[in-house]
Amino acid sequence: MTAGQFETFAVTPLDGVPLVTGDRVTITASDGRHYLRAVGGGGGVLSAAADSAGSFETFVVEKPDGGGIRPGDNIRLRVNGDARWYVAAEGGGGGSVMVNRQSAGSWETFKLLFVP
Repeated sequence: MTAGQFETFAVTPLDGVPLVTGDRVTITASDGRHYLRAVGGGGGVLSAAADSAGSFETFVVEKPDGGGIRPGDNIRLRVNGDARWYVAAEGGGGGSVMVNRQSAGSWETFKLLFVP
């Protein structure tokens, strides 16, 4: 499986590098202009329509076993503005991506890949 243009995002660390568990990030769509947003701060839809980054467009990166984050690691994303909400791939993938889970499991875990 490969990531295409619309499955590729830019992650910007806000707390410096290297990226570690607990760091805050913003994520922009492939157009480089739109940020991912937890609509309403969480509890529902994830969109890629925000023109600027605020607390609902900022996420906390968590690595299940903690520590530094490297290519190929599994990560979870939690909304910075309302820490109750995790990003989830509904059904484990192949459909909608939401920000509607208050605990993290397999549907809320993503593999971080770096694209040259």
